[in-house]
Formats: sequence, C-alpha cells, structure tokens
Amino acid sequence: LLRDKICAMTATTTASPAPPPVPPPAATNSPTPLERAALTRIKRNVDQGVAPSPADVALLPRVTGHHATEVYRAVHGGENAALGLVAAKPTSTMSVGGHIGHGNRHNGSQYISATKDWRFAVHFGMKQRRAIVRVELSAVRGWVTEVDTKEWVAVLRLGRSHTNFAVCAREVLVEGYVPPEAITLIADEWQPTAAAAAAAPPARTAKFAKWRDALPAGARLEDFVRPSGAAPPPPPPPPPPPPP
Repeated sequence: LLRDKICAMTATTTASPAPPPVPPPAATNSPTPLERAALTRIKRNVDQGVAPSPADVALLPRVTGHHATEVYRAVHGGENAALGLVAAKPTSTMSVGGHIGHGNRHNGSQYISATKDWRFAVHFGMKQRRAIVRVELSAVRGWVTEVDTKEWVAVLRLGRSHTNFAVCAREVLVEGYVPPEAITLIADEWQPTAAAAAAAPPARTAKFAKWRDALPAGARLEDFVRPSGAAPPPPPPPPPPPPP
C-alpha cells in the first residue's frame, strides 16, 4: 500500500520502452562460492571504514549486457561512497521479486537499488535529506538486473503493487560491489531552486507521479541540488518584531 501511495502511477506514465526478452534473473545472476567469499570480505572492510582489497574486487565480473549506462541512488546515512557501495547482505540468496516486494522487511538483501530516473532519486532524497550519487554501470563489479518495465517485472511474477513500484521507479538492481571510481557524488543535500520548488508540489508530501508530472518542462537534476561541497545557502532573515 505504501509503495502504491508513493507512485500512484498509471499505464500512461511509463516512459521506458520494453527491453528485449531476457531470461529470469535467477538463471544468470548466480555468484560462485569464490565470488560470495570475496563479497563477504568487501562488505566487512567497507563496514570497518577500510578500502576493499583489489584482489577481492578483481574476483567479481564486470557488468555487461545491460541497457542503461548510468543510474542514480539516494544513499543511506551509513553508506560511504568514498569506499564504494555494497549491499546490506551481499551473500543473501533472495530473489529479485523478494527484494522488490519485501527486501527491507528482512533488513536488506544482496541487491543495491538504484533508478534510471534522476527525478525519482530527487523525490526520495528530498523526503529523507539524503545525498545523491550517479553510478556508471560500466565500472560496476557484479551483476545488474533492470526491472523498470511491466513486461520484465511480469517475468518475476510480482503482485500489482510491486510491479507498479518497480516500473514507476525505473528500478535497477546491482548485485555485487560499486567501486568508488564508478561513483560521482552529485550533491551532499537537496536544495531545490525557488522556481523548481514553486512549480511542483512539496516532495515531502506529494506522491511521486504527481510531483514528477508537475515539474516544469526541461527540468534538470542541477535545478534541485546544491553541488557537492558547496556552502549551504544563508538562513532566511528573522521576521520583523511585532509592533509595540
């Protein structure tokens, strides 16, 4: 229900064309025991604030065969883009459908969720004051599953609510490790321009589809974020004192 409320999408809002038929992810995304052991060590290092071993990273395959070239993510507070991104449970065997449907209920899975649509990352990030990163998929080590069309999600046999959410969010799942060289920090915190903020409903309260469709034509990611490392805007002046 919550995801339906976030997206509230209709068939007319689907912007992504259907990809060519592909086999179910379970048939192609299956790390070997050696790769799973490398992911375990990478996760441990990143959690401890230590850069992963290049030898462990080299054990993971480079991503190939995907349609997208870059995706966006509103990072969690505990993630450190300088060390790379790794899933909460990198050795989990949860299905793609399980992750989309209820991965958070199990404190995560082996997948890192991202989106092809910067507007979804902005909307999500503005709700929770998260930084945003752009990920170049050609530099990712692991596997990518693109689940942003109804035709693809139908392969996973998900319910209507989860299907709508995956399509609406243009969701892409990364299984493996996103090294620092694949990551560009776009903004430390959201700072929409006055014009953009005035043209759309507040992101904190509006459903994503309604907010997205209210954006002005030609809206850009740069309209919504304060550049990484930039000084925050000055606080507004205090209100005038009440008359005596």
